[in-house]
Amino acid sequence: MTAHLTHKAFWLDWPADLEALFGRPAPLIVEIGFGSGTFLLALAQQHPASNILGIETAHYSLNETEGRLTRHPRPNVRLIDGDAVMTFAYLLPPQSIDALFINFPDPFPKTGHAHRRLLTAHSLALFASHLKPGAPLTIATDVRLYAESIAADLASTRGLTNTHKTAWIDAIPGRTVTRYERKARAQGVTPHYFEWRRDDSALIEPPAVPIQPPREEADLSNIVIQSTLTLDQIQTAFERQNHNEGEVHIRLLDAYQDARKTEILIDTFVDEPYIEQRLGIAIAARGDRFVVRLAPIGVPRATTGTHLAVRYVVEWLKTLDPALTVLHDNATPDHEPA
Repeated sequence: MTAHLTHKAFWLDWPADLEALFGRPAPLIVEIGFGSGTFLLALAQQHPASNILGIETAHYSLNETEGRLTRHPRPNVRLIDGDAVMTFAYLLPPQSIDALFINFPDPFPKTGHAHRRLLTAHSLALFASHLKPGAPLTIATDVRLYAESIAADLASTRGLTNTHKTAWIDAIPGRTVTRYERKARAQGVTPHYFEWRRDDSALIEPPAVPIQPPREEADLSNIVIQSTLTLDQIQTAFERQNHNEGEVHIRLLDAYQDARKTEILIDTFVDEPYIEQRLGIAIAARGDRFVVRLAPIGVPRATTGTHLAVRYVVEWLKTLDPALTVLHDNATPDHEPA
């Protein structure tokens, strides 16, 4: 049942085949951050003719909701384990969603943490571009400062129209109450609700940050070099490095050599539009040659950033051995980052 219900965003095709995922073509309703699953399961019951997609990053919420679905099956529900912004950018086709619900996202109230909020002008533009004309967007928060920020960002998002005369309302008649919502009201907190919809005629502009399509996994970065260096010399010389190419940020964090002394693994962090990956770049000894490649550990996605990271490792090796020769190179990104 687990494999049927929950799918990791990194393991699905990009973009995802929604008809294959659900086993049928049907209108798509999405909830971001479904928590205990109360609202999501109610959507499934209320809209049996629609496909219901829940997106969540918290493992305890995924496990709890999957358990509830196992006990009370809803064949029209699928769960995505993954970041919502990444899922929208890479998995979901534009103008594919018939209704979108975002219930009580983390407000990140601490000073300096606001940039970590899910709802920003940028993310709302991305979400709006995936709504069909006329599709509703419903948002709920119980934090006044966050509500004010959401209101301002919604008002500046092209292609969205407020269905009310006020920035938000204090109740939605007939709405399914979430566990978090019930607790807030019990503590005397009145949530704020936004009900907007996708314009019928307005064109949605692409988000300001360019979406870079991932490379095929069969085409993982692979650079073969010839050098007099040894693995011991490479590991001894390694120092933490930071590289920036436009919107792509790469950190080479540490180097680890295997017990057989045949390979070094560079602990690497790649941050690019909509994707953050912690992965390994292998330097494998093959006689007088080395293969520098994206390691398969953790099922990384081959993206512009990962290809650049492999090239940065080779460029660093050239500083250790100026006579180094590149014999084979398929790690050239599809296009330079913006």
